[in-house]
Amino acid sequence: MSIEGGEIREVEVVENPFPSHGPGDIPRFLKERGVNAVLVGRVGVRARRFFNEMGIAVLDGFSG
Repeated sequence: MSIEGGEIREVEVVENPFPSHGPGDIPRFLKERGVNAVLVGRVGVRARRFFNEMGIAVLDGFSG
């Protein structure tokens, strides 16, 4: 998603390419795509650490 002037300008939906994944695979994949934040329902401590190491903010408590 790109935001400009407080408005959403672009949204890109990307399918998860990992039917099963190892530690850090998803954070690395998202970082390569330029992601800097993720909205999640919940996330484990280890996963949060991987996202933080990649400079990706984790915002939890979302659903839908």
